[in-house]
Amino acid sequence: MPLSFTESGPISAPTLLFLHGGGVGGWMWRRHVAAFEADYHCLVPDLPEQGQTANAADAGEFSMSAAVRAVAELIHTRAHEGKAHLVGLSLGAQVAAGVLAVAARLAERSLLTGALTQPLLGVGLVKPLMRAYAPFKNWEPLIRANFRQLGLPEEYYADFAADSRRTSALALGRILAANLSFRVPPGLTRLKTPVLVLVGEQEPRAMRRSARELSASMLGGQALMVGGHGHNWPLTAPELFQRTLRAWLNDEPLPGELLAVPRG
Repeated sequence: MPLSFTESGPISAPTLLFLHGGGVGGWMWRRHVAAFEADYHCLVPDLPEQGQTANAADAGEFSMSAAVRAVAELIHTRAHEGKAHLVGLSLGAQVAAGVLAVAARLAERSLLTGALTQPLLGVGLVKPLMRAYAPFKNWEPLIRANFRQLGLPEEYYADFAADSRRTSALALGRILAANLSFRVPPGLTRLKTPVLVLVGEQEPRAMRRSARELSASMLGGQALMVGGHGHNWPLTAPELFQRTLRAWLNDEPLPGELLAVPRG
């Protein structure tokens, strides 16, 4: 399954592969790519049925397994020495966990944030909700309302609106169902590769439990909470995210804003 992707930075440098959240595209990593491309080879794919990949007739429908296979193939063919540091938010963090589970040899130090692994109510309502949503999907006030709900900076609105119009309601239903039904892949249990699993302090308790569960499933896992921030903190607090990622990649002390994940 071919994925649309952007590539920047020296190809002889270690590869950073950024995986976006559900229903949007790789543009969400624009600021971070600009901050890291002098030192890293940056790969930023659009996952199936999202971003520019939504325009590809041969990309196929979204499923977690298909996305994992496509990302693994991209790393194998384009990453420096066939390995990459994985960086993922939300759906992208779930896809990254899937890659770690089935192809750990492709991954180096990785950072995953906002990966849901716990059951939530409403999975069975996704399809009927998407049918009701479809006639209004491209209505400008609804797109604007969805954007405000995510709390993203205004600079991303044009990209968000374009992706909202580009991704079909059926595709959104498949993406949301995959996101809500994701569970910790069994292949992680022997993973020794260092993986930092993060969750925003303002995220629901299920997300905190997910962070603890995901990190505990890996020998090299570590879970921390980003104090004072929510699910989309890589976009709302870019400077903190860049400090965190750079410190993690260099095996240096992490920023003081990262706290222990409370129980419960």
